[in-house]
Amino acid sequence: MIRAVFLAGLLLVALVAVILLYRLAMNRIEAEKELKEREMEHEERKELFDDEDL
Repeated sequence: MIRAVFLAGLLLVALVAVILLYRLAMNRIEAEKELKEREMEHEERKELFDDEDL
């Protein structure tokens, strides 16, 4: 009985760890996506600014 409770606790901790790792990975992917979007916007603004100088 004690072994079953211990294993259930370990499974619960493992599940929480997997969920946290998944959330961290998704946050990292979202941050990289946002960074790329900002870089693209910056390049577009830079091109527009360069065009106005001509």
